[in-house]
Amino acid sequence: MRRLAALQLTRTMRFAVRTVMLLALAERLDAPGAVLVAALAVFAAHFTLVVLFTAVHHAIRRRRTLPVVVRNLDMSGAGIPQSPPALLYRRFLRKLLHLDLPAHAGLLAALAAGTWQPAGIGFALTAGLAVAAVMALLGQLRRARRMPSGDEVIAEVNRQLAGYRPEVALYFSFAAVSRDFMYQVNMWI
Repeated sequence: MRRLAALQLTRTMRFAVRTVMLLALAERLDAPGAVLVAALAVFAAHFTLVVLFTAVHHAIRRRRTLPVVVRNLDMSGAGIPQSPPALLYRRFLRKLLHLDLPAHAGLLAALAAGTWQPAGIGFALTAGLAVAAVMALLGQLRRARRMPSGDEVIAEVNRQLAGYRPEVALYFSFAAVSRDFMYQVNMWI
């Protein structure tokens, strides 16, 4: 997969090529024009919804970025909403791209059987699942809009630290660029 990605054949591009090859197969097997147009519309809508989902995902991630990272402090007083469910948020592209499988299976079953009802069912499932995924993530974006400001987060950290009254506080600014930052923190401790 890394070699393919190095050749600019990313995951999304591989899925698009697979879809185009399926459409070419359907055309070569003399699928009706209405089925081909419907397939093209559903696959185009699916990829459009993947792009929209990705944009919303990035908006949530940017909004949820806090000015500090803390460990072992109860930050519930800052009003930080719960993170989106892992099903929607982690490795989302892989999951979303696979939502085209019902449409692919339906079109293949329709080509094999000669009846076009399985294609319609597959198309409806793919479109419905993709729309449901985007709607669910839009709900998470609405919740992420209630994130506290940077000043409110810093104030909560200061309130927590005032309660603990630590003798030492470690401020480590280059953790984001260093892969072995925890080793360095442990050495200081």
